[in-house]
Amino acid sequence: MPSVRIVEADLSQRLHQEAIVRLTDAYARDAFGNDQPLSDEVRRAIVPGLQTHPAAMVFLAYQGDDPIGIATCFRGFSTFAGRPSSVAKRIARSKATHDMRRP
Repeated sequence: MPSVRIVEADLSQRLHQEAIVRLTDAYARDAFGNDQPLSDEVRRAIVPGLQTHPAAMVFLAYQGDDPIGIATCFRGFSTFAGRPSSVAKRIARSKATHDMRRP
């Protein structure tokens, strides 16, 4: 099994854009999401919204050339720590990868 590598998504790169939409949609379809697919409107809005959000960071997990996971994060500032912080809003992996680990 190929190792997993994590990359910060390049929101201008078509393959990263497609992976973001596909993995976010997979999460939305799951019981942990909304139990339903993203609407076409939302699918079209995700990447442009992330591109214009000044604090967005997206990390993609790849196994070989296959995107298998996503972490959508937003930079913030912790007043308790007195320094910048990041908040992960969505962390998901593809169902195919999840099913591979089952006996």
